[in-house]
Amino acid sequence: MMLPKMYRKATLAAVGLLAVGVGSASHAQTPPPQSYGPPQVIASFPQDSMQNPPALHPYGTLAIDSAGNLFGVAQSGGMYTFGSVWKLAAGGSAIQTLGLFNWSGNGAGPQGATLDIAGNVIGVTDSAGPNSAGTLWEVPHATTSPGPLQVLWNYYFPTGANPMGTVTFDSHGNMYGTTTVGGSPNGNPGNGVVWQLPNANAATYPVSAPSYNPAAWTVLFRFDGTNNPSAGYGPQGPVSFDSQDNMFGTTMLGGAAGQGTIWEIPKGGSYRVLASFSGTTGSGSKIVVTLDANGNLYGTTPTGGGTSGGQGTVWKLPKNANGTYGALTVLAVFDGVTNGKTPNGGVTIDRYGNLLGTTSAGNQPPSGGTVWEIKNNNGVYSPLTTLYNFTLSNQDVAGAYSGLVLDSHGNLWGTTHSLGANHNGTVYKMATSQPY
Repeated sequence: MMLPKMYRKATLAAVGLLAVGVGSASHAQTPPPQSYGPPQVIASFPQDSMQNPPALHPYGTLAIDSAGNLFGVAQSGGMYTFGSVWKLAAGGSAIQTLGLFNWSGNGAGPQGATLDIAGNVIGVTDSAGPNSAGTLWEVPHATTSPGPLQVLWNYYFPTGANPMGTVTFDSHGNMYGTTTVGGSPNGNPGNGVVWQLPNANAATYPVSAPSYNPAAWTVLFRFDGTNNPSAGYGPQGPVSFDSQDNMFGTTMLGGAAGQGTIWEIPKGGSYRVLASFSGTTGSGSKIVVTLDANGNLYGTTPTGGGTSGGQGTVWKLPKNANGTYGALTVLAVFDGVTNGKTPNGGVTIDRYGNLLGTTSAGNQPPSGGTVWEIKNNNGVYSPLTTLYNFTLSNQDVAGAYSGLVLDSHGNLWGTTHSLGANHNGTVYKMATSQPY
């Protein structure tokens, strides 16, 4: 299929945000004194109804196209209660359900949403499906006229099972991801894989829309916590790419201290560990790695940090001028009292190089999570500040289990898992004071 020129340009820009870190930008601009306003609830997920089964309780990675349409998944709701795919049209306030998961046929427990260049929404479920190991699914043409949800791949243990991060694309439209377990061809359970589903139209991409043949599924790396624990194992997040198609990710376990790793598969090269988490630098990473324009890596850990009872960290792995990486640096430690805890959504970078994210739990009760920011002043990072505290009330929202995405004007968008008008979660917007 040939994509119209205007559409190719717009969608490539949107997909590019996912490939190299949302909002990757030069750090030369001076950040404004006040970046974002408080969250404004744009949509509340509806009340459950068997006559009109909606999406309930949003979760995981969000995707936004160049027109401002927002896509995501919910882990409950629908007639089968096993999750759904949803859309919020630009300028709208009603949640549209695009597809429902039914357990045995197409999986359960969707983990997030990604847009490809043709406007298809693609993601994974972490369980169920024909092999009881999760599925790779797609809603075709979701940005225009959504088709029915369909399965692209049924995970099974020899080639990886139970994925917990969504998918990513390289510059040729090839699709990649990880699984948390599986991958051992000799009958042992295995500790996860990095996989690739090649794009049959890679030679003409992005002029041609991507096309995927499940028979071409390839395992690029198998994690082995028994025989090779220092390489890390149990990856729970998606992968990321830099501008040269080098691949990056994290593991939740293993490494030098058993607390997880940051790893790379260079283009045309082999898997290598770039850094290991130590507990004081965080532990249990299960998010996407975000890259800035200079190739530095950023992320969060949901636990660890400091020397006594940290509740998660924001970290940076700097890239040196010669292409190597420096020491893992902690930019912030969450304490669960003054600045939230359990940052599950990773890091978003705005055009000024500021780091932004969410926590799923908050400060002094009753709190339902936070939105935080670390300002970048020409490469010098300020201490973490809390932009907003979600409260556990019917009027407010709670449980920010997704990260943040930027629209084309520089506004932040996110979701909360629960409460809101119908107690089933919300979509919120934080308007920038400096629109693009």
